[in-house]
Amino acid sequence: MVGGDPYLLDVDRARRDFPSLKRRIVELAIQWNARNIIIEDKGSGTSLIQQLRSEHHGTPYSTAFLPRDDKITRLHAQSARIEAGHVWLPERAPSLEDLRAEIASFPHGRHDDQVDSISQFLSWHFSGMSKGVQLVQLVGV
Repeated sequence: MVGGDPYLLDVDRARRDFPSLKRRIVELAIQWNARNIIIEDKGSGTSLIQQLRSEHHGTPYSTAFLPRDDKITRLHAQSARIEAGHVWLPERAPSLEDLRAEIASFPHGRHDDQVDSISQFLSWHFSGMSKGVQLVQLVGV
C-alpha cells in the first residue's frame, strides 16, 4: 500500500477441496509475506478460520469477516474508490484479463467470486478494521 491505496497482487481462481484450499492460503500468505488473512465467516470459511487459527503455519492470525448486504450492494459501496483510482492492479499478470472480464460482466456474468472478494477486502480495509495491521511497501509490482 502506498498512500493508503491497496494493491491487488494475485488472483487464484481455482476451485479446491477444503484441504487444498487451506494449503493454498498458507502458500500465498508465505509467498506474499501477508500481514493479515481475511476470510468470509460463512459456510466453509468458518471452518477454515478455525483451522488456520488453531494450527501454526507461520502465517498471521486469520481475520473473520462477515459482510453486510448482498454482492451487488457491496460492490456499489466500493465503486467510487475504484473509479477514483484508489485500487491498483499489476500492469501484467496471468489472471488480469479474466479478472477484467469478471468485473465488466458483474453482476450478470458467469463468475463473481473475485469481484465479491475484492469488494469485501475494500470494505474491511477502508472501514478501519485494518488499523493496527503492519504494512510494508511493495516494490516491483
